[in-house]
Amino acid sequence: MKTFPLLPWLLSFFAFVHSGFGDDKQNGLQVAVTKSTLSRDDQRNGFLYYGDHLDRTQGLKVTITNASFDPMSEGEVEWEILVHKYESTRIVSYHGTEALKALGKAQSVEMTIGAVPIEGYHYGTATTMDKLEWQIVVKRGGVEVFRSASTPNFAALEKRASKSR
Repeated sequence: MKTFPLLPWLLSFFAFVHSGFGDDKQNGLQVAVTKSTLSRDDQRNGFLYYGDHLDRTQGLKVTITNASFDPMSEGEVEWEILVHKYESTRIVSYHGTEALKALGKAQSVEMTIGAVPIEGYHYGTATTMDKLEWQIVVKRGGVEVFRSASTPNFAALEKRASKSR
């Protein structure tokens, strides 16, 4: 009777599935980016036919880890957040630069960057809100060592965006 070698197939399957998940990793840096609500000032409406107004401030929570065996010098994090307004096709761009401290071996730093207004409405079971897209660039000594974006077509959206005040 033949036995089916199940273990090699399972290991190959899990290795394939796991390769699609995780954080971005480039040049010894591992960067995880998540959206974070910084403040919430939603206006509840007591009437059935009028929706609740959503008024929030969102930013990005960024965790940068030195995944190399060498310490890394200080640098800077350039960020850009695009807010696609829910009521129109308008896109507003917010951008800034944050200082990044020097990182030792396997050391990480967590920072909250950006503070952009997000608006929307909630009608019964339907919610419409502004959509947030982002791009992060890490530079050390003026040289780009890491770049990541929330969507592959970020450059096309950036061209359409109007700059914030």
